[in-house]
Amino acid sequence: MLVSILAAVASIIAVSIAFGRPTFSFRSIFANAGEGFVFSLSGSTSYIYNDLDKVMLGHYGMNAANGIYTTAYRILNICTTPIGSIHNAAYPRFFQLGVRGARATEPFARKVLRKTTIFGVAGALGMFLTAPLIPHLLGKSFADSVSALRWLCLIPLFRCFHLSAGDAMAGAGYQNYRLATRLCAALLNFGLNLILIPRYSWLGAAWASLATDGGLGALDWIVIRWLISREKNKSAPVLEFA
Repeated sequence: MLVSILAAVASIIAVSIAFGRPTFSFRSIFANAGEGFVFSLSGSTSYIYNDLDKVMLGHYGMNAANGIYTTAYRILNICTTPIGSIHNAAYPRFFQLGVRGARATEPFARKVLRKTTIFGVAGALGMFLTAPLIPHLLGKSFADSVSALRWLCLIPLFRCFHLSAGDAMAGAGYQNYRLATRLCAALLNFGLNLILIPRYSWLGAAWASLATDGGLGALDWIVIRWLISREKNKSAPVLEFA
């Protein structure tokens, strides 16, 4: 909590120095409350399909399996950090291009994807090859985390696809579609975990995570291509991207 408070204070100070003191408009807050709610809810759904499996492992009393799986997932999240950092830096650009629709944000999404895929592949290879180090660093009781990490190693690569397409949708004003795809992912993850975890423990959770992130990546790109097709039918203006 203290670290979060310090980060918030530092951010407020830095932004105030760069852009001046903040001003508040209650009228603007109420006018944009609906869009803000959809935006925040979309972000929250990612926590559902990323962490629901740990909750369900605990629910079924598989505490040892939960420790094995959660350890591997923590390492996975660390390896995904460079990908998330690139998207955080590129996010404002999606909204700048998004005033002209998905046909303007999709080429930029592909450009970002080409960069993040490098980190996704490197992360997958790094996790697969260095997984045997886990027992040496954390103890022999975490030996099964080696297999768990190797099963999960493709997820950073899958996240490259749904983050790029998702940001393209959000930037073009299609946040509601992004929310819909993430709700589908959350429901899929819950259903798969409900079936697989009781039978296969942490391995079932790993399979569910792979299917969820891979399926979400494919679904997001299908939706963004459909949105572009719909814009073309409506003769939406195109912004050339260099």
